[in-house]
Amino acid sequence: MERGARNATDLRAARVETIEDVNRNQWNHVVDQAAHSSVFQRYEWIAAIEAGTTNPPAHVVAYKKDNPVGIFPNFVTDIEKTPFKRLRSIEPGFGGPLVTTDEAASLDLMFEEIDAVCGREVITHLFQPIDPASVRYQPRFEADGYRPNVSNCRFVIDLRKGWETIVAEMSSSRRRNIRNGHDEDTDVVDREITRETIDQFYLNYCSVMDRLGETPYPLAFFVALLELRDRIKVFSLSVDGDKRGMLFYLLDDERSSVHYFFSGVTEDDFAYNASELLHEHAIKWGIENGYETYDLGMTSADFDDGLFKFKAKFGGEVVPVISWEKGCSRVLWPLFRAGRRAYQRYDSPSG
Repeated sequence: MERGARNATDLRAARVETIEDVNRNQWNHVVDQAAHSSVFQRYEWIAAIEAGTTNPPAHVVAYKKDNPVGIFPNFVTDIEKTPFKRLRSIEPGFGGPLVTTDEAASLDLMFEEIDAVCGREVITHLFQPIDPASVRYQPRFEADGYRPNVSNCRFVIDLRKGWETIVAEMSSSRRRNIRNGHDEDTDVVDREITRETIDQFYLNYCSVMDRLGETPYPLAFFVALLELRDRIKVFSLSVDGDKRGMLFYLLDDERSSVHYFFSGVTEDDFAYNASELLHEHAIKWGIENGYETYDLGMTSADFDDGLFKFKAKFGGEVVPVISWEKGCSRVLWPLFRAGRRAYQRYDSPSG
């Protein structure tokens, strides 16, 4: 079902309650044609989130003469430890608006529809584009009330340097672990993306999430990603014939990037340097297949964070992830922000 508004031109914007209300080819055409797009905004990724989570969709589409020229995927998510909800673009992944024509007018119409989604429970809207070049929209975002925040980053390796330069730029401990890993009889397999592979990976993934104290995404989400199998890589490691970990990747052809996204390397696999050997194989695979970058994924922008330290040892450039957030309630949003700041001070190690 669509609801929306028009302006004086041929443009209009509409809210859609499920991506199934939009033609797949038309949605993906916007992704293919728009600047700053990524695999995370493709129809199949959004459909998998809808199929595999309980978060209600609240997408916005801009049309020109009934043809989509802008998309803004969103889901309503819970704000942890509060009765409130957040409109987010998107989780999991990276989102924000994509526009192919009439940028200013299309953005205005889509943001008007976003405002209409927010109500008593939905007190904030947050989106984080993956492409830093989206900063070109900063004046437009700020004029509409959004404020930037940089609390996360990504480590990105330039594959055009070649393997020898890349490995030379890794930390000495990372290079040593790769050498030690090859002392064993190892084999990395490029797994066929089937339901069996998904099921095997999911068991490892859940073990990782349990160790981290995090909630895993439902199996249904991963099963739905079979519709995106041509953009997925799963590499698994065997040592002396025994399986010793798996890593899950998205092929972000929009950005010519191999994007590491989910880990299936369990604590039992650490002794075999599984992460290092799998990343080595994936980096070499990316080079051989003409990709420009290898994305180690998002982490907290905190030099003292364990995941930050782990990824930093692979080398690569630190790329800030800019989150844009806007309060939707004049009363509740300031109260929420004050409470959040108080909690962060109380919960901090030095608090």
